[in-house]
Amino acid sequence: MSHEVVMRWQRQKFCFRGQGFEVEHFDVAEAESSSSGEDEEAVRARRLRRDREARLQRCETELGACLWIDTNRAALQVLEDRGSYRGLRVLELGAGAGACGIATALDGADATVSDVDALLPLLQRNLELNQLRPEAGDEAPDEEAREEEEATAKTKAKMRRAKAEKAAEKEPTESTAKGRRRRNAPSPRKKGSCQAVAIEWEKEALHPTLPEKAFDLIVVCDCLYENRDSWAALQALLARLLVPAESGAASSVVLASAELRRPFLEAFVAQLLEAGFTLLTRREDGGRLGEVSVAILSRYQPVGGPASNGFTQAQSAPIGEHGPNEETLATPEAAQDCIPVEEQEITLTVPAIAQPGMKLQYRTPDGQELRLTVPEGVPPGSVLTLTQDPATKQWKCMAEPADEPPDFPYPSQAPQAPVAYPAQPSTLPMAQAYPAQGPPQRAVNLSFVPPPVPAQSYAATQMDPARFNPPRQDPMVFGMPKTSCLSGTPTRRRQSAFWSGPPTRRCRRSWLDVLVRFSLRQC
Repeated sequence: MSHEVVMRWQRQKFCFRGQGFEVEHFDVAEAESSSSGEDEEAVRARRLRRDREARLQRCETELGACLWIDTNRAALQVLEDRGSYRGLRVLELGAGAGACGIATALDGADATVSDVDALLPLLQRNLELNQLRPEAGDEAPDEEAREEEEATAKTKAKMRRAKAEKAAEKEPTESTAKGRRRRNAPSPRKKGSCQAVAIEWEKEALHPTLPEKAFDLIVVCDCLYENRDSWAALQALLARLLVPAESGAASSVVLASAELRRPFLEAFVAQLLEAGFTLLTRREDGGRLGEVSVAILSRYQPVGGPASNGFTQAQSAPIGEHGPNEETLATPEAAQDCIPVEEQEITLTVPAIAQPGMKLQYRTPDGQELRLTVPEGVPPGSVLTLTQDPATKQWKCMAEPADEPPDFPYPSQAPQAPVAYPAQPSTLPMAQAYPAQGPPQRAVNLSFVPPPVPAQSYAATQMDPARFNPPRQDPMVFGMPKTSCLSGTPTRRRQSAFWSGPPTRRCRRSWLDVLVRFSLRQC
């Protein structure tokens, strides 16, 4: 008989408070090939398994059909710490195979398991496998009787004979002590009810089909991963479907995730805390739960002992920085510390020397050291409002940027005497240099062209160039005789219209004689 690794439908056994149950899921298994010597009973079992797999075929493509066994076991261990579930209304969102909802229904709860429409056949199959019905008290058909109806007529007789032989072997005799103990044993716990519904978180948040405030316990097992776009709808469902604190019921939400998805669980828990939920218990880091993280939340602040959330076992791990655990709430003095307190609010002003990206340090009145980073777009003088959540002890900062410059001076250089230069129209904008010219004008890159100068008209004397002869000064002195003393040659007039050039040497001698005689005459 050859073996190969394939994906097929198989059953997984769980135990809840001493009572076992099974669920079917789609997982890795070894496929067995048929052999010639296979008996009729194995052939019948394989045929029945194929019929069931045919009905679950459309569920194989869904991620919820694959069961995370460790996470479901850890969630069941946490659910065991609570008291009886008889009469409680339990809802499991993203149930997949529905292990947690089925376990609480077997303990007496009115459970509802939900997932997408494609996984509805798997949920209905697991309810039939554990003989659960939508209403409590209805008798579910026996699994062996259902298989007998599906079997062929040829094998019905063999099944009845095998069933009779099996019952005869298990029937104890009246004389044995074992038989007496079995007769005196208490009757098993009464089962509750369980129904399977198709719910998509986004559609249910927009168009509700489930009644409001109708569940005392909501379980979300291994449904938080990279599907952050659906977390807002899940948060809205938890707030709408959970019983409020005013009713006095022990309402709570149980979130379970594998260790590899722990960051997603912490992010969603922080989102619920901002929405008004309170973290009651957090269990993680190995221990009896293995590599699984579980968080239990409620919609009100606990003010009493362990009965406030319904989980009475003292095995829960401390919450740490999120608040006290059930052990610290055991005394009335410690319970007073859990009374809801107002948020602590501090108002700061950004100093003048602070710039975006600079670190600021502040000590709160209770001694906490806070270090802030000035964000971008927050100038000096802005108001920073710090608010502390009393549940998570986390600080939030909101900035109100300053609209006007602050009154306190900025650090600057030494003052310098300004140098005023006369404004030149050529260096000023057009509208500022010439305000009377109307709207502003744009300067263009053109060469300067001076405006035309108008012609001036005036009267001028016109002369003939041919007849024009400018006057010349006569070189002869006043009172010069008409004839020379020495040579007797005639001399030119004092103002002659003609000029024949400079005087000769002979003329210079006659001038000397004239001067001598003129001086003698004066004597």
